[in-house]
Amino acid sequence: MSAPGVNVWSLGPSSSYTYKSGTSMSVPHVTGLAALLWSAQPTLTHLEVRALIEQGAVDLGTPGRDDFYGLGRIDAAASFALLAPPIPEDLNGDGAVNAQDLAIMLSAWGPCASCDACVADLNGDCAVGPQDLAQLLAAW
Repeated sequence: MSAPGVNVWSLGPSSSYTYKSGTSMSVPHVTGLAALLWSAQPTLTHLEVRALIEQGAVDLGTPGRDDFYGLGRIDAAASFALLAPPIPEDLNGDGAVNAQDLAIMLSAWGPCASCDACVADLNGDCAVGPQDLAQLLAAW
């Protein structure tokens, strides 16, 4: 992989800024992308995150893997486009619709205190009720 690593505006001595180059400048870009992918889908394994980063890379230099660019320059948008869409009924974000999601829904049953923060309101009517339950069970 490659990431911006030459003449990167960075912190310098005595609270100043300067241009720096090297892997110390590029590694934060790659690890930052990995962290963003994990925050979007916490159930991804490290191998899945690596594959998303590699598959989303923009091939540079000689086609395919090469000594200078590796598999290419990271592309966060392309890596995110490869993610599977989230499952709305997966209320706890663990990658599966199951009894834990049902428990979340049942504990939120009734009118939502805030329509914007009511994760169990699947149909958007600002209340958790039978229609939401039917949608969750259908996805189970």
